[in-house]
Amino acid sequence: MNMRGLFTNTGVFLAGCFLLLAIRIDSGFAEASSSDAPLFSMDLVNQAAGDSTLSRLDLYLKITNSQLQFIKAKGEGFEANYEYSIAVFDDTGQRVDGKILKEQVKAGSLDEAHSTRTYKITKVTFDLPPNPYRVTVGLQDMETLHTARQESGIVLRDYSGNALSTSDILFLDGYTKDENGNFTFRPRVSSIKHADSKLYAYLEVYNVTAADSFDVQYDFVSPEKVTYLHRHYVSASEGKVTRNFIQIDGDSLSHGKYMMNLQVSYKGDTVSVKRPLDWFLEGIPSSITSLDQAIEVLKYIAPGKVYKKLRKTSPKQKHQAFIDFWKERDPTPDTPENELLEEYYQRIQYANENFPGFKKEGWRTDRGWVYVMLGAPDLIERNPFNQRFAPLPGRTIKAMQLWVYYRYNREFLFFDENGFGDYRLENPETLYEILK
Repeated sequence: MNMRGLFTNTGVFLAGCFLLLAIRIDSGFAEASSSDAPLFSMDLVNQAAGDSTLSRLDLYLKITNSQLQFIKAKGEGFEANYEYSIAVFDDTGQRVDGKILKEQVKAGSLDEAHSTRTYKITKVTFDLPPNPYRVTVGLQDMETLHTARQESGIVLRDYSGNALSTSDILFLDGYTKDENGNFTFRPRVSSIKHADSKLYAYLEVYNVTAADSFDVQYDFVSPEKVTYLHRHYVSASEGKVTRNFIQIDGDSLSHGKYMMNLQVSYKGDTVSVKRPLDWFLEGIPSSITSLDQAIEVLKYIAPGKVYKKLRKTSPKQKHQAFIDFWKERDPTPDTPENELLEEYYQRIQYANENFPGFKKEGWRTDRGWVYVMLGAPDLIERNPFNQRFAPLPGRTIKAMQLWVYYRYNREFLFFDENGFGDYRLENPETLYEILK
C-alpha cells in the first residue's frame, strides 16, 4: 500500500508499510521481533502473611493470547496450553520453594486467539521467612515447545512487630468488591498503556489503631527528576490491616518511566515505600523511554512545521499532541491498533539495534534512514574486503554494502571509509526521488 497520502504536506511517507507487515522479505538480515520465545510479564509484591513469623510473596504472571500457539479445541473455538515452572532461592542460592503450574486459555475466534489485549493473569503465593529472595520463572508453550525465562529479586519484610509498616505498592488496572466485602484485583503486570487504561495503586497499611487515621502522600518522579501528581489524603484506619486503593490520574503521565514515592505518617512515625512504573504507549518499544524521544524520531515523517510545534509544545500538552498526530495518521481508525505507528517504531528500534554509528543512534545513520523509510531491502550485497571499489581515486574504501529494492527498482550504495562500520550513503538523491 502506498503511504504517500498520509504525509502529503512534505511528500514524506512510510513506503510499503503494509506490504512489509504482511510479507517479510528475505533480505539477508532478520527483522525485528525475531525471537520465537513467548513473552510474558511478571511482578513480585510483598505483604504481611497470616502467620506473623512469615512474610508473603505474591507472584503475578501475565501473558497475552498473541504470545501463545492456539489449536482447534475438541468442541468449539480454540485453546492454548502452557506451563509455568517457578523456583524461589534464598540469598545463599539454596532453593526453598517452587511450583509447576499447567495453564490453559480458550478463545472463541481466531481474532481472540491472536489478540494482544486478551490476557490471562496467574497469581502464585509463597509464605516465607523474612529474607532476600530470587525468583525464576520458566514458561513453555506446550504446542510449539518454545520456552522463555525471567528472574527477579525481592526482599521480604519482617511484619512480626507492632510498628507502623506497609506492604509493597501493587499497580492495578482495576478491582471489584462483592457483597461479602471480598476484593478481586486486576493487577497491572505489563507496562503498556492503552487508550482506555485505568491506573490504581493498592497498598496495605499495618498497625494503626482502628479509631484513628493516618496521612498518605505520594508523587511520581521521572528520570529527569520532574515531579508529577503530588497528592495528599487522610485515610481512616480499619485496624490491624487497612486497605488503600488510590486512583491515579494516568492521563497526566505521558509515555515514559516513573518512580512512585509514597509516605504514610501516623503519630510522628513515617514509613516510605516506592515502586517503579513503566507507562508506555501502545505500539512504542520500551527502548524509547520518554515522550520526547518518541517525538524526536518523527523527524523523518512529520511535516517540518508540525515537527517543530510538537517539540516545542508544553509538557502538559505534549502527550495529547502526540496522540492527535498519530490519530490523524491511523489507517484503521475503527480498530484498537494503529498499524502505521507500530511499524514505524519497530523500524526505529531495529535501526537502533542494527545500524549504530559512531556516537550516533542507529536511526540517525544513513542505513537507519533508508531502513526506516523503506523497510528491509530485498537483497544485500556485502563486500567487507574492498574487492570492488579499491581503485576509487583519492578514497580508501574499507567495506561496502549495496541494498537492492526490487519494488522501487532502486539500489543504495553505502561505503565504510574508516573500517568502523560507519557506512555513508553515496546516492542519497535516489531516496529523495522515492520520497518526493
